[in-house]
Amino acid sequence: MTTRPNLLFIYSDQHNPYVMGCAGDPVVSTPNLDSLAAKGVLATEVYTPSPVCVPARMSMLSGRYPHEIDTWTNSHIMDSAVPTLAHSMGAAGYNPVLAGRMHFLGPDQLHGYSDRIIGDHGSLVPGTGDASFNFLEDIHESGAGGSGYQVIDEDTTAVAVEWLNRFALRKRASREEEPFNLTVGYILPHSPYIARKEDYDRYAGRVKPPTVRLPFSDLDHPFDKWWREHVNLVSPPE
Repeated sequence: MTTRPNLLFIYSDQHNPYVMGCAGDPVVSTPNLDSLAAKGVLATEVYTPSPVCVPARMSMLSGRYPHEIDTWTNSHIMDSAVPTLAHSMGAAGYNPVLAGRMHFLGPDQLHGYSDRIIGDHGSLVPGTGDASFNFLEDIHESGAGGSGYQVIDEDTTAVAVEWLNRFALRKRASREEEPFNLTVGYILPHSPYIARKEDYDRYAGRVKPPTVRLPFSDLDHPFDKWWREHVNLVSPPE
């Protein structure tokens, strides 16, 4: 009988595929990702089905194009009847568990996962408020170089590691534990692009700082205007 492997899926957000040492970047330090790539699978010919977060994620989970599951924007809810990778993993005998970011909209926050050991960074149920979208307030409250996104990502890592440790203890005790299937979702490196001092100092002088085009008023597309107002970034600080 073939032994089924443990499965660990890690999702980052807005992560340029080249910003990893294992992908050839000569500056960035990603030893843990490099190790996982060396021991697992490094996909080099994968392209997103959508430039927008929710459609891309739902397409990836369902294996179908966004237009086939009526998920076009970050406001569209994928129907719970749509089969996902998590459903398939369950049918194959795994117990799929989700930790952290996945950007599920609506009341169904599982879509085939059997458990979600830590949730997303804020309410993703339409009509329950937009507290998670005030970027300026989040930055001010997090302090210099801080980010609420980094805090929730660190919490996600801690919870996922604790879950894996408990899994290992159970397996050692019973010797009959099924292989694990854990998906860990992170928000970073999603904007805003800020860094704690130790991270900033590590790359200071080695990476050219980005430039900001001023004034923002020259970005007149209706969606750009709505988004700046929605996240309280009508104009950048001087």
